[in-house]
Amino acid sequence: MYWLLIVLALGVAAATVLWWRIARRRQALRLLMRHSQQVCEQVVEEALTVLHWPYDKPLNSTPVADVWGHGIMGFEYETATPKIKITQEQLQNQLRDTAEQQHLKSIDPRYPAFMITDFWERGGRTHFDVAYVANAPTIAYLQDVQRV
Repeated sequence: MYWLLIVLALGVAAATVLWWRIARRRQALRLLMRHSQQVCEQVVEEALTVLHWPYDKPLNSTPVADVWGHGIMGFEYETATPKIKITQEQLQNQLRDTAEQQHLKSIDPRYPAFMITDFWERGGRTHFDVAYVANAPTIAYLQDVQRV
């Protein structure tokens, strides 16, 4: 009988430790995601300002992780389409220049620190996704996007 109580107590203790570790990991991931989102928003705002691209202040983004999975530092932006034609390549180059000025680097030298993964216009609004290449899941996301 005592062995059953001991096994039950050990099971409860193991489940508690496991739950605590999962909760701490999720909290750390949320903090990392929020920090990455703030850095990305700052870089995108500066790039849009240099390109004279009008945007609503403050610039808000939506994580793409809801679709692709957790840990991906990708963010979707929506702004008014500028009167002057600005291409995805121009925005990508300005993001690269802005990141270099702020000494932000990718964890993988094959990729720039910030990479546009999607860019489209609809109804007078421009939508684009920017990935902040700060971890391995984001690199896997970029590789998936490039395959599509």
